[in-house]
Amino acid sequence: MDGFEATAKDIEQLASRATDETIIRKALKNGANPIVDRAKRNATQVMRRRTGRLVNSTRDEYNPKEKTQVIGWSGEGFYGRFHEYGYRPRPGIRLRRGDTLTWKNSRKNPQGRTVQNPHLRPAYEAEKDNAGRNIVQTLQKELGGT
Repeated sequence: MDGFEATAKDIEQLASRATDETIIRKALKNGANPIVDRAKRNATQVMRRRTGRLVNSTRDEYNPKEKTQVIGWSGEGFYGRFHEYGYRPRPGIRLRRGDTLTWKNSRKNPQGRTVQNPHLRPAYEAEKDNAGRNIVQTLQKELGGT
């Protein structure tokens, strides 16, 4: 069993004892913080930063129905998904009267699509162990002991 699986098992055992939703929420928030911070650092390093909207809109949010912490983009950073996964725009999109946007192939971009610049997925992979430890530590502290 690797470190992440062991941490997940600890979280499962501690979470079964946590009945107060504020404790669960606090633990999930503390677990999401290192991932969000790394994603913001990745976004500034991987992509050209013109306005800072993508970095400022990267955040985490609690989902009370599923009791999960969702990490993603909000508001003006909706295009973060395009950078994360890449996309192929539809040809023939009209911009203004008579103007048509055409997507040409080039040596850099042979398929005429936006290349992926992932920043959330690498942040998760790099920080998942720290996030798990933060969750375990918060639950242990709030529940008193081991």
